[in-house]
Amino acid sequence: MFPTWKQAPRTLTFQSNFNLLALFRSFAAEDAYLLYREDRVLKRPDPEPKRPVMKRPAKVVSRGRPMVAGVLVDSIDSRKVNRAKRDGADLVEVRVDTLKNREPPALLKGFQRIRAAGLGIILTIRSTEEGGRLPLNDAERLGLFSALVPHTDLVDIELGSKKILNRVVDVARRNRKGVIISYHNFRTTPGAARLRDIIKRCRAGGADLVKIAVTADKRKDIGSLARVLLDSSDLIAVSMGSIGVLTRVFFPALGSRITYGSTTGSTAPGQLPLRKLVEELSFYGIIQRRLFGR
Repeated sequence: MFPTWKQAPRTLTFQSNFNLLALFRSFAAEDAYLLYREDRVLKRPDPEPKRPVMKRPAKVVSRGRPMVAGVLVDSIDSRKVNRAKRDGADLVEVRVDTLKNREPPALLKGFQRIRAAGLGIILTIRSTEEGGRLPLNDAERLGLFSALVPHTDLVDIELGSKKILNRVVDVARRNRKGVIISYHNFRTTPGAARLRDIIKRCRAGGADLVKIAVTADKRKDIGSLARVLLDSSDLIAVSMGSIGVLTRVFFPALGSRITYGSTTGSTAPGQLPLRKLVEELSFYGIIQRRLFGR
């Protein structure tokens, strides 16, 4: 059960001197908690029209609870896939831009391992402008997307990838896959008006889910992103950096649809190891998950 405000908050082991209650109060989270606990019975006006529910990916991304994704880098070997399953992942994000072998036949074998473990797949081929590891050009990325989309559940493409965005969305639609359109800012957190404009553009581009990952320089930045999150039902939101670590645990309680944990090395500032992330989510009752031994 999520803690009440009269209870002393647990201090997370990875940031032992941080006052959780002070953080939540800083962005009116008492109100947010009521929304979480009562399943949004306190209705807020939605500035955007309701969006259709994803058809095929509904079995992977549920509206009823947040999902946990383990991020796979470097390779898709059985050891990493089994670790993601054991550590509590619902699905895995395959960061193709980090893989040593990017030939489609090898990747499809890796996808089969993921399927055999009962996990969903997010396909991501991140651009270098938004954190991608390898400098793949647009033609290479589009070719990989076209070959791999039919074998995934969700596709992540950046709003800034203007030359291939529409074509990737079209490939996903033809194959009845869900689309995440993402925005990353490794320098700062834009203002609320700017964030809402970015979200609107992602939706107009065909997003089923919108991912906003921005850098928090101060706690006020977390509050700005939290307020935007509370007004949306299709958002994946995270504040990157040391200040924003707690958003990876508590934003799912406010409605963020997916939270990401590393299975090996971190792929974003402040990203937690998958097992630690699941432990914290389970402790606070945000998810119910039984972890297996190492």
